Amino acid sequence: MDRGRAWTRMARYAAISTAVGCARREVAHTLREWDLPGLLDAAELLASELVTNAVTATGDDTDRPLRYTELRGLALIGMELRAEDGVLHIYVWDRAMAPPVRKEVGFDAEDGRGILLVDMISSHWGHYYPEFGGKVVWCEVATDTDTDTDAADETRDADPADGTRGGG
Repeated sequence: MDRGRAWTRMARYAAISTAVGCARREVAHTLREWDLPGLLDAAELLASELVTNAVTATGDDTDRPLRYTELRGLALIGMELRAEDGVLHIYVWDRAMAPPVRKEVGFDAEDGRGILLVDMISSHWGHYYPEFGGKVVWCEVATDTDTDTDAADETRDADPADGTRGGG
C-alpha cells in the first residue's frame, strides 16, 4: 500500500441477513483492488461481525427470504472502508442508538461473540454517534508492521474522525 495515498469505498445495504455476505464480498473485492490481500481474512471477519450486529440492531428479523415488494421501508445500514497511513479503517453505520456491548458468553453459545472477535482481531475499535443520527461502530487493522497497535485500550469508544469520546 502506498503510504502517501488514501483510498475510500462506501456501500449501503438493506438491513437484512444477506447484507453480511454482500459486505464480505465488497471487502474482498476492495482489498484485492487496493493490493491488500494479506488483510482479507481479518477484514472480512471484522466487517461481517460489524454488519451482522447492525442488521441485528436495526433490521428485519424474518428467517424467510423477503420478496422484492417487502424491501420497501426497510432500514439501511452503511459500510465504509478507508485505507490510509498504514491502517485499514472499517466503519459500519446503523440507526440504532444502543452502544455495542462486549458479552461474556458460554462455550456452547450460538451467538454473542461479535464484539469479542472485533476486540481480539482489530488493533483499535469503538463507536460514536454522528450528527445525522444512529451510531457508527468502527475498527482498525494495521496494513503493515510499522504501525503501532499497543494503544488499543486508549482509543475504545473514540471517534477517529475528531477524537471525541463516544458511548455517551
